[in-house]
Amino acid sequence: MKSKTSHDNKQLLPQKYTVKLGDEIKAFAQDVDKFENAIKNPVMLGSLQFALLKERERFNEFLADLNKTLSALDDRLAALEDFIQAQKAPVPQAPQILGPKDQEVYDFVSENEKVCAEDIQEKFGYKGKNAASARLSKLYTVGKLEKIQSGRRVYYTIKS
Repeated sequence: MKSKTSHDNKQLLPQKYTVKLGDEIKAFAQDVDKFENAIKNPVMLGSLQFALLKERERFNEFLADLNKTLSALDDRLAALEDFIQAQKAPVPQAPQILGPKDQEVYDFVSENEKVCAEDIQEKFGYKGKNAASARLSKLYTVGKLEKIQSGRRVYYTIKS
């Protein structure tokens, strides 16, 4: 049902709902009296204290179980982190054994402080720079030589 309002005096007119507060106040006062009598009873106070003690014990057991579970999770997490770190660690590689031509080029580089592709081309009689450059690049890739860029030229030295 809709509330009726009077636009003239802007007053809300009650329609349906009424509350009898007298009965509610009497019921509340009776509840307060029962509670006052209950807290004066030593048996009631003892049983409340006992119930509180048991609840505290259950809560402490719950916290202990939670602590054990968190500790176990922490151990598993540490083991997982160790495993991940082990996967990231570089695996030591066996030393590369060079072929005879690559060994000659490596020995030539070790005799000279630094060489470029033209030096290798001249020394070993390659027709073009590409073959000499490929030999040096291969030795660099396997980790035997270091590159030094100087302008347009690339020099190679023995890796220290």
